[in-house]
Amino acid sequence: MTAQHRARIETRERTVNETETTTTETAATPKEVRAWAKANGHNIGDRGRVSQAIKDAFTAATDRQVA
Repeated sequence: MTAQHRARIETRERTVNETETTTTETAATPKEVRAWAKANGHNIGDRGRVSQAIKDAFTAATDRQVA
C-alpha cells in the first residue's frame, strides 16, 4: 500500500467516525420525542410513527434533530 493510498483511507475513516459521533450525540430518540411531546401537551400514542409535525415542534423547541 502506498503512502498516498494510506492517507486517503485514513482521511475517509476519520470523516466517517466524526460524522457518526456528531449524529449520535445530538439526535433524539423517538422515546425522548414522545416523552417531550406528552409533557408539552401534544397528543401522541405510545407506539407507531412519530408525526412530522411533532418532530418539527420538538426540533424547534430543543434545537435537536430526531433520529
